Amino acid sequence: MENEKLKQISDYIFTSKYARYNEKLKRRETWEEAVDRVMNMHLKRSSFLTEDNKNEIKWAFGLVKQQRVV
Repeated sequence: MENEKLKQISDYIFTSKYARYNEKLKRRETWEEAVDRVMNMHLKRSSFLTEDNKNEIKWAFGLVKQQRVV
């Protein structure tokens, strides 16, 4: 029960404060969409990285998408 309450609170905070509104879809982005947006921003700004480094970034953001790390 406690975990469900924390999940509801974290979902509310994410949606109200961090999820961007997508005009094309007429809704706020999902957790997965937001993580992809931030990951792509980091990859775009890190053009100097090797492909191995980029794969490590993708791996790390995969863990964020799974909500295993923040």
